[in-house]
Amino acid sequence: MKCLNRTPCSILMLLTITLLGCAAVKPITTYNVVLYNHGRDSGVEIRGDLRSGVPLDVGRIVNDEFKGCAFRITDLRNNKAQNGIWKIQSTIFNKNSGTLNIQYRFSWFDENGMEIDPNTSVWLTQQLYGKDSKTVTGVARSSRASAFKIFLREIEYGS
Repeated sequence: MKCLNRTPCSILMLLTITLLGCAAVKPITTYNVVLYNHGRDSGVEIRGDLRSGVPLDVGRIVNDEFKGCAFRITDLRNNKAQNGIWKIQSTIFNKNSGTLNIQYRFSWFDENGMEIDPNTSVWLTQQLYGKDSKTVTGVARSSRASAFKIFLREIEYGS
């Protein structure tokens, strides 16, 4: 079953959350979840702004936006290394009992919204067995990164 067998082609949910917490980490505080349906490229896009905020686990909120998909995000975290490079980890959960193949890719953006090294963002594949979870990691290619996108889509081999 393809993700998002419904119309309209995209549904945008903007959530802005601010919590009190440790100021040493600049985590995800603003993010969008976009469900899109473009035939074989149907899937989910999560956009995150890394410029401000306090530690936040957005996994439980994101889950509500994955209706119609065979997967959901159970965790979404970030960390900034001492060299200024961001790392994002996202845990994907297969909601079904059968095997599910997922493709994902990370894209990184500077403070002006320009994509950093757009030709280096490639689709990677993960296989999730029934009710299985896997954590995927994206590492920014530059310390200029201040925002990211994670694209997730189900794939079927032989179609």
